[in-house]
Amino acid sequence: AVEAVCEYLQSPDASVRKAAVRAIEQVSVKDRQHSVDAVALRLEHEDAGVRASAVEALARVTTPSHDVAKAAIFKRLEHPIHHTRASAVEALVAVSRKGDQGSYERVSRMLDDPELEVRRVAARKLAEVAAKNDLRAIRSMGDLLQHRDEEVRESAVD
Repeated sequence: AVEAVCEYLQSPDASVRKAAVRAIEQVSVKDRQHSVDAVALRLEHEDAGVRASAVEALARVTTPSHDVAKAAIFKRLEHPIHHTRASAVEALVAVSRKGDQGSYERVSRMLDDPELEVRRVAARKLAEVAAKNDLRAIRSMGDLLQHRDEEVRESAVD
């Protein structure tokens, strides 16, 4: 059942993908591990809409302490295709609690990714995973405002 629903995450129709995101939440109750694996695989899809649906679905089928989901996402942070790495950053933040140090560290490292898109996503998402009043995060955000890439600086402000 999980695979059948996940196939709809790849639909070119955004409304079908939205329905699949809601449905995956229901079918994942029986087999959460398989659901996480099947959805995480869609983070590698060439279509940005499919990757975005996978991020949303992962957030719905996991809990912030779901180490298996994070492990699946961590692998994709190292993926050779930059779109997959950018989607993995978004997915990691979506399944993490605010203040999760491990997730903060991973997102922070992505600020040095060779691809601008990944750096921009990491800059935009860093504050979402940082603990409130975390001095290290505040310094990082200050550093981002002086980043070499103008688009990264702008993402830090957004």
